[in-house]
Amino acid sequence: MSPAPPETLMSSAKRFGRDWNRWSEDKRLFLMLGMSPAEMVDLSAYWHLFAHEHQRPPKLASNGKPWLTWLMIGGRGAGKIRIE
Repeated sequence: MSPAPPETLMSSAKRFGRDWNRWSEDKRLFLMLGMSPAEMVDLSAYWHLFAHEHQRPPKLASNGKPWLTWLMIGGRGAGKIRIE
């Protein structure tokens, strides 16, 4: 069996991230308790799957060109902390 193409893997990962956000805390805990330490490390490496839209970098600047500089200022509750 050959490995899945990268676009299929990313589609599955994005779906997992969306599902995770809809699951109850109990369901998330149940899943995490069944993971191996290596799976937990892998999961933490893909934090962008769980990020809110406002926590992701913008694709283009207001002039439609790629960003040269991006400054993120976050106050209390802005989701700045990521535990690794």
